[in-house]
Amino acid sequence: MKAPLLILLLLLQLLSPGMAVTVPLPDVPPPALSVERALAIAEKTLGRNPSEIMLVGVDWCPPSKFQPRYTTGGSYPDLEKKSGEYCWFITFLDKKADPTQPADHQKFREITLIRIQNDGTAHILPFGRD
Repeated sequence: MKAPLLILLLLLQLLSPGMAVTVPLPDVPPPALSVERALAIAEKTLGRNPSEIMLVGVDWCPPSKFQPRYTTGGSYPDLEKKSGEYCWFITFLDKKADPTQPADHQKFREITLIRIQNDGTAHILPFGRD
C-alpha cells in the first residue's frame, strides 16, 4: 500500500511544474523619484523623531492595486482616487502614547501611510472606519 502511494506522490511532484500557469507582468512604468528620494520626502512629511516611527513598507504601484501591509480594520478612501497613476506608498508604524506605560515601553500602535506622486507631492492618507 505504501509503495503505490509513494509512486503517486512522486509522479504528482514531477508533473506539477508543467501544470503551473504563468502570467506576464503588467507594464510597470519607471518611477521619476528614486526610492531614496521618496523616503526622504516621506520623512520630511512626517516631521517626527525617527525613534518614534518604524518603516515597514515601500511600494510602487497604482492606488487601486495597493494593499497596506498592516491594518487596524479601517480603510483609506483616497486609494480610490487617481487609480491609474503609479505612486510610491510608504508605510510607517508610529508609537502611540500610552499613559500607563513608561516612555521606554511605548509600542508601535498606529499606521501612517504616505502617498508620493511622481512630481514629489506627498500626502498622508486619511484613515476611516467602515
